Amino acid sequence: MMEDLNVVITGAAGEGIQTIGEVLAETIAGHGYAVFAWQEFESRIRGGQNSYSIRISEKPVNAQAMKADILLALNDGAAIKYGPLIQKDGILIAEKKLRDRMIPIAFSDIALKEFGDRIYANTMALGALAAAIGMNLEILHTVLAHKFAPKGETVVAANRAAAEKGYLLAREGCQGICPWKLPERDTRYRLISGTEALALAAVLAGCRFMAAYPMSPATDIITFLAKNEKDFEVFTEQAEDEIAAVRILVGWGSSRPALLEALERLQKNGIRTGMIHFTEMWPLPAYRFPEGKTYWSVENNATGQLARLLRSEYGMTFSGEVHRYDGLPLTGPYIQEALQW
Repeated sequence: MMEDLNVVITGAAGEGIQTIGEVLAETIAGHGYAVFAWQEFESRIRGGQNSYSIRISEKPVNAQAMKADILLALNDGAAIKYGPLIQKDGILIAEKKLRDRMIPIAFSDIALKEFGDRIYANTMALGALAAAIGMNLEILHTVLAHKFAPKGETVVAANRAAAEKGYLLAREGCQGICPWKLPERDTRYRLISGTEALALAAVLAGCRFMAAYPMSPATDIITFLAKNEKDFEVFTEQAEDEIAAVRILVGWGSSRPALLEALERLQKNGIRTGMIHFTEMWPLPAYRFPEGKTYWSVENNATGQLARLLRSEYGMTFSGEVHRYDGLPLTGPYIQEALQW
């Protein structure tokens, strides 16, 4: 019986280690085991070495393990960099023989020869990991079928065949060095990413607005909130740069087209700005506007009705207000000129 096992997947940026890790984590969860996965987020150009670690346990654990029981290296550089992480009784899976206690499989060459495309090398590597861990290949096949279903049955069949090829090759190489077994269990755990957990926690805590500049690993937080805006009643704004996430125009009703035009005009002048737009003014969602940002209200009336309401309900402070009350509608040029930025 397996109690605690750490698998580390390594390779260059762009080689697909995240996809391998996500599919493997889902397959492990399908066996009834708890998973704690974490990935390096490094500011690297394509080609830099990175890792994706998966800790497998019978009960939930809330911390990563550093040493690898099984290390998959998709290239020689990854094997050299992360090789020292391998436990004394651990193993390496890589393209060629680099040490004792390892399973050498020429994934890329075999994928090209048998499946006509090196792209299937990673699915072969997944199959090899499944064999080394002692998993049920059929559960991996089910996960792969679900993942690749949108690409058609031909792609699904090719990936299943590639996984089986890697599985059979690794099972042969595992003789005497792979003591792990992962029998299926009735226990089920929900697999959720850290960014999704953070986003859900923010919503439950009362968050109703997020403006952010996309940068890993936080990008997935605003992406998840944006996909679920209606269900969560959250406003999201992906800014063009860090400054835009700080400077926000606030409007409501029919002001949206003019606000969007103003943002575009400001952007052309090098002034990055975000926007919050309310489609309905009452009842307002119960939330607090983020601190550390500057807000400007934009309204088609003389008295600043929106600004007064938001001050009353949220205690907001506006750095400025744009009012138009000459009988004409708000326009992008009018807003831009009124802001005087």
